[in-house]
Amino acid sequence: MTSTLPGSLDSAGASARGESSAAGGPRPDSAPLDLDENGMLGVPPGGLLGSGASFVLDDETAGAIVSSLRDLLLAGERFRHLIATNLRMGVTDAVALNCLGARGPMSAGELAEALSLTPGTITALLDRLESGGLARRSPAAEDRRRVVVVLTERGHAAAAASEQRLQAAVRSVASSLPAGSRMTLAQLAQALRHDLAA
Repeated sequence: MTSTLPGSLDSAGASARGESSAAGGPRPDSAPLDLDENGMLGVPPGGLLGSGASFVLDDETAGAIVSSLRDLLLAGERFRHLIATNLRMGVTDAVALNCLGARGPMSAGELAEALSLTPGTITALLDRLESGGLARRSPAAEDRRRVVVVLTERGHAAAAASEQRLQAAVRSVASSLPAGSRMTLAQLAQALRHDLAA
């Protein structure tokens, strides 16, 4: 049994570099990639690799990819626990702190939705962050009737330390990859982010 996916990894890497197709013309998906409101690579209309030619993914390759992805998710869980241990807080609190560091001020409801938490759980979490001097509830700059959660200077420093550790790990791996492969990896990561959260 085989799986068919749109486009090809080679063409995705080439289009990310703005290269031309084999026929000599520019690739239809060679426009610069846009970043979303969180500074992440967006998934283009029609899917990650566009709606062009297809390639066949055999069971062995698909299985290897799934196995690697599973290992990556487990490594991510270990990384989250390590970050939480270094910050001397629970894993969920550390994830909330890093979410606020990456996205900026959010309402309690927005943060709860991002972390899939109930209103009661998010209230207790924010109480812990506030008591630890990491965050505070504050009126939104654009609408003072709206209350948002804002990181304090200490909270920003803690989130930045976690981000630097993650970036160091990514740079260590990505530095050994060709530029086209790095872009393809980023695109795949974004596509999986959308699909796994759906």
